[in-house]
Amino acid sequence: MIELLLIGTTHLNMPNNGDILMPETSDILSPTRQQELDAFVTRCSCFEPTVICLEVAKTDQESLNQRYQKYVTNPLTASEDEREQIGFRLAKLCGLPFVQAVD
Repeated sequence: MIELLLIGTTHLNMPNNGDILMPETSDILSPTRQQELDAFVTRCSCFEPTVICLEVAKTDQESLNQRYQKYVTNPLTASEDEREQIGFRLAKLCGLPFVQAVD
């Protein structure tokens, strides 16, 4: 049996990309939010994921891997984007060599 954990989130950097709902959010890079993200990702890591899939066009796989490797080397390079704040953070915590583009 294959186990799957699917995590959905709002866009943390709130781009004006046509989303119907645009909830007001606080600064995701603030120390408080970063601590909350660390706690969330730590709990998710208990699932012991072997693959992290992110909503990125498959044609952008190479660019995604380059951004992830940059993040692994220096997590302070992460943007406000949820793929980096959650996906990259979880993949790094789990020791994964790459993240997978799926869109």
